[in-house]
Amino acid sequence: NVTPPIADAMKKGDFNFFRKNWILEEEKFLKAPADLKPQLQALKQYVEKNNSRLLVFYIPSRNQVSTYYYQFEKQYCLINCPDAMNLTTDAYHIHRKMLAARCSELSIPFFDLTNPIISEESKDNHLYCGYDDHMRGKGYIFTAKKMYAWWREINN
Repeated sequence: NVTPPIADAMKKGDFNFFRKNWILEEEKFLKAPADLKPQLQALKQYVEKNNSRLLVFYIPSRNQVSTYYYQFEKQYCLINCPDAMNLTTDAYHIHRKMLAARCSELSIPFFDLTNPIISEESKDNHLYCGYDDHMRGKGYIFTAKKMYAWWREINN
């Protein structure tokens, strides 16, 4: 199921064994609806009770913004994965739309980072790590700057 270097890294404990075939699980999760209204209501009430304000930021999966990362996913999904897989289509973006709608309904400020990240990825400036879901340092800096700019905008 995985390439020999990935298998060696897994055996050494340097690579998460649960990443094997993970893209197939992610594909299912990204298409499954999830209504977070109760959780958002509870968080908003808690935050407001403590004299603060809830802001929600949506950071998409790397596979939702670019097909570039599939080359890495394929290395630990050799048998069950197709040669190509594209999770950038609308079918895999339902959560951000659902979250935006619920935040609007509950008057919670919401900022979706999908389009800025897609724009940056399209310049071959890859913000995420190759072999896991985390961002690289430059990805965190990029998103933090976008989040801060939006925060300043809504607070002026």
